[in-house]
Amino acid sequence: MNPSAPAAPLRVEDFPDVLPLRDAAGRRVGLFSDRGSWLAVAQAEDGGLELVDTEHGRDFGRLELGGEVAQVTVWSDRLDVELAGGRAVRIGFAAPGTLLVEGAPELAAPLPTRPFSEGILVGRTLDPPPPPAVFARNRERRRRAFERFSALAGRPLDERERRLAVRALTTLAWNTRAPRGDLLEEGVVPSPFAYRGYWGWDSWKHAHALGRVAPELSAAQMRVMFARQRADGMVPDTAYPDRRQDNWSNTKPDLSGWALESVVAGTAETYGGRRADVVRRELLGHCEAFQRWWDRDRRLPGEVLHRPGGVDHRTATWDHGWDDSARFAGAALVPHAGWMLLDVVPPDLNAWHLVTQRTLARLALVDAPGGEAEWRRRAEEQAAALQGTWDAQQWAFVDRRGDGVRGLLSIATAFPVWAGAATEGQAEAVRAALRDPERFATPMPFPTLAVSEPAFDPQGYWDGSVWVDHAAVALHVLGAGDDADRAAAAELGGRLLAALDRSPTLWECYDPTSGGPVRSGRAAAPQFSWTAAAVLWLLAGGPHPGPLR
Repeated sequence: MNPSAPAAPLRVEDFPDVLPLRDAAGRRVGLFSDRGSWLAVAQAEDGGLELVDTEHGRDFGRLELGGEVAQVTVWSDRLDVELAGGRAVRIGFAAPGTLLVEGAPELAAPLPTRPFSEGILVGRTLDPPPPPAVFARNRERRRRAFERFSALAGRPLDERERRLAVRALTTLAWNTRAPRGDLLEEGVVPSPFAYRGYWGWDSWKHAHALGRVAPELSAAQMRVMFARQRADGMVPDTAYPDRRQDNWSNTKPDLSGWALESVVAGTAETYGGRRADVVRRELLGHCEAFQRWWDRDRRLPGEVLHRPGGVDHRTATWDHGWDDSARFAGAALVPHAGWMLLDVVPPDLNAWHLVTQRTLARLALVDAPGGEAEWRRRAEEQAAALQGTWDAQQWAFVDRRGDGVRGLLSIATAFPVWAGAATEGQAEAVRAALRDPERFATPMPFPTLAVSEPAFDPQGYWDGSVWVDHAAVALHVLGAGDDADRAAAAELGGRLLAALDRSPTLWECYDPTSGGPVRSGRAAAPQFSWTAAAVLWLLAGGPHPGPLR
């Protein structure tokens, strides 16, 4: 590829079946939605179309188009349906919860219908009618998002990268939900198949990845989580349309300040510096309050680093994000501030927070010189304390456990390097581990647990599967090394993208030996938003822990 060649635009019309509704084995892997709708279109086993209520995870019933469905072509912004006999039907979203069906000779649906100038509207709320040119307006909105990402990538993308970029952007668009019930802002659900509210660190990752592509959506994603923030600064693990279902037994790692920096940058690029400063001022105090809550409720007296906690052992592992991982098996619980903290200090959790603290310093500095002092001091303490998670025998950053049990070698070792808390010798040792096929350089690289660990299980969810956001951090670390490291990063990054490209959907997590989705035990969800966010990071050269370029 000629790096000086102009980047070909990402055009919606160049990518048919970018996110199919069913895979080659006939499994449902895609739910078509748009315009923030909680209503989605699925494909039945016989090829017909069904309507799905994604809030409650149930099918409404079939969408009968007046003939047998012969073929469905899935575009990012609409479905093109060919009926037996050759009749063409178009299906798109005219508004949240409202479909527009054009070209159907007859239409029967489990929801109310009414005629419209461009076809037939289907939905519960059909008034007022939408503005005209629904399909053209939808395509234009999607085109603008594609163009913004092309500019963010800053280089020509090859064909594989282009397919993955469109698949990722489409996943995030289809998983966007409009305000509903107690959710007063729009946001992105992790997956319409398994996660029907908003999750904490998923939301921060979505907001960061989309900050410079869709800054208004990113800001809304942050607001919808902070709308639930308690007076003490805690943000719940989950937020649902019915707030009585929210999970307050734990939270998730704090990436909010890191996300906000991306939102502010994207707002400035799209709407100007004045509007960006309004967003920064609106959300910065919430980010600071959340980090102070972690300092107060997730640190033992006299400690600098954070521990995950909850109401019991299970919710404490959720607090960290690595649900039920072997990393935390048998760890004792320590009471603190009304919570039960794991007697474990994880390097990755604290590296996330180090990046957030440094970002908060940069964001606070805008107000006045010296405004950043608290966060700069906190970050310096955090970086120094992270040295306490270095295991000189394993030459890796590992969990520090109070019971003396050896911390498992996991992809968490890359995070202090990524966050800038490692010495050069430590960084070199971590990069060597990332290149090693006996540890992390698997066919689809960077499993969560090292292959060398007895607990490694390629189908083990957090005990050996590949989570692409974590793999993206590892790849960023490897690419920052010497010539040999950069060559390894190019080769392993190619393997990672090839495995993603082979699948019709973006899965929650992957088997590192086959590149297929995790299917045994806790199966991976399809159409997964933070995998999509991580793909955008990878294609744009990230994720960047420091100031955005």
